[in-house]
Parts: sequence; structure tokens; C-alpha cells
Amino acid sequence: MFELEMTEELKDDFDEFWAIVPRKAGSKEKARHAWNKQTKANKYLIMKDIQKRYIDTEKAFIPYPTTYLNGKYWECEIESNVKMPQTNDEWQAEGNRLGIQPRSGETWPNYKDRISAAMRG
Repeated sequence: MFELEMTEELKDDFDEFWAIVPRKAGSKEKARHAWNKQTKANKYLIMKDIQKRYIDTEKAFIPYPTTYLNGKYWECEIESNVKMPQTNDEWQAEGNRLGIQPRSGETWPNYKDRISAAMRG
């Protein structure tokens, strides 16, 4: 089986991408493979996009690098980033603003998930 050798140029390009990825999760090797399939023009667009797309976005809502690359997320419109509450008081205030009250026996994580879903619309 023939295998293309990684050139230093491509390796350095991927390393630059990996250095700025806001969520380093999933397989780095799969991300490298998806990166190496990109054209130079797309790599440029990706590097520009990844630096601005996920500002103020909770890590849980940032896709894995492989998903971002395979899904061509840099071609998607950037939705306005929603600033998520940081404290329980802020979550409660946002829930009140949205008309979402905690359910009897509901845990904070579940309550926050419902508020978060409503905020993202």
C-alpha cells in the first residue's frame, strides 16, 4: 500500500492549525488527515475563520477539529455568539428573562441546559 509522506510544509501547516483550534478533542491524526485533504486556499480560509468563529463560545458547543474540517464549517455563516451566563445567579436571571423556571427536583445542569437551548433558539 502506497502512503504519501508528510512534508515539513504540510506538517507545519497542520501544527499552526492545531495550535489555534479552540477545542483540542477527538483524534489528532484524523484531524491531520482531514486537514491534508484541504486546498491551500481552503487552509487560508480555515485559519481566518477558526480564529473568530468560536469567540465567547463554550467549549461544549465547539465541534471537534475533524468535524469542523469535514463539515466545511468555514463555509457556513457565522451566527452571533451568545454570551453564556457564568454564575448560578446569572443563569437564574437569564431563566427568568426567558420565562424558564426550575422544575421541582431539577438539577442545576438540567436547568442550565434548558436555558442554554432557549438562548440558542
